[in-house]
Amino acid sequence: MKTCPICENNAVDENVSVCPICKFNDFRPIIVSDEEYEYWLGTSVNPARMKWTFEQNERRLKAELLQNEIRLKAELSQKEKEINTLKEQLKKQTALYVQTLSKLAPLPSSHPKIGSIIKFGSYDWRVLDVQNNAALIITEEIIEKKAYHGNRTAITWANCDLRKYLNGEFINNVKKFSPNDKARIIPVTNENADNQWYNTDGGSNTTDSIFLLSLNELVRYFGDSGDLRSKKRYGYDVKMKKFVQNANGHMLCDMYGSARVANYLREKGHTWRLRSPGDGSDDAAYVGYDGGVQVAGYPVDDDASLGGVRPALWLKL
Repeated sequence: MKTCPICENNAVDENVSVCPICKFNDFRPIIVSDEEYEYWLGTSVNPARMKWTFEQNERRLKAELLQNEIRLKAELSQKEKEINTLKEQLKKQTALYVQTLSKLAPLPSSHPKIGSIIKFGSYDWRVLDVQNNAALIITEEIIEKKAYHGNRTAITWANCDLRKYLNGEFINNVKKFSPNDKARIIPVTNENADNQWYNTDGGSNTTDSIFLLSLNELVRYFGDSGDLRSKKRYGYDVKMKKFVQNANGHMLCDMYGSARVANYLREKGHTWRLRSPGDGSDDAAYVGYDGGVQVAGYPVDDDASLGGVRPALWLKL
């Protein structure tokens, strides 16, 4: 036996460092083995005192846990406030960024807009369509007068003189197109459909660098009222002196006529050719001076009154 070195009062066994009372008074949890518990029961230490000390220690531990819990909740609440403050700052900065972007001028695009006028070669061209890195363009005005074919005979776009001219002499004229210009012209396969109203043979499909628009392409790019498909025909009424709806008429007259009007030199409003056939295989469709479409066409060898040419092509951007 020895005396507890802390209180110097209670006797403890040789294998025990301090008495339980001193351990609890130091606010440190005590772990008592069965042997020690039996030992203390047989000593002068009051078991009731030991129980009270255990209960005191338990209350202190619970109080410490509660204080730690309160402290951690307070810290978490503070962190949440900081996070919300950062979110508000980010929201304001994002709004300011978006506002600044809206005031900046848009970056210039290398692709022209549909309907815009561009300069290419020796002519001004209207952009009809843009796909990927290519644009379909047509001359803004009629550039010359040419017969569809040299003599009046059954002919299609595939074999007519005007196609040979446009894809030969015209495109190879260095005054009209430089070598760099020619390199940007994309050969395409064109469908040459039959005339929708008269079922006239349109001929075989062709591969063209430069071409005329077809009836289908005309309404697709200049405005489609649906009248071409529904065969809503107009004819000229001599008494009324205007075009009126007529089941036997040859004209397509709709609200898009003004968009199809083209000028030739100083002449405002002139007819211009399409590559589609007319009501016969020796006729070719055309657009009238007022933008009406003569679906029945006119003789292919006419080059004076109805021979206006507006070439079209696909241009590499």
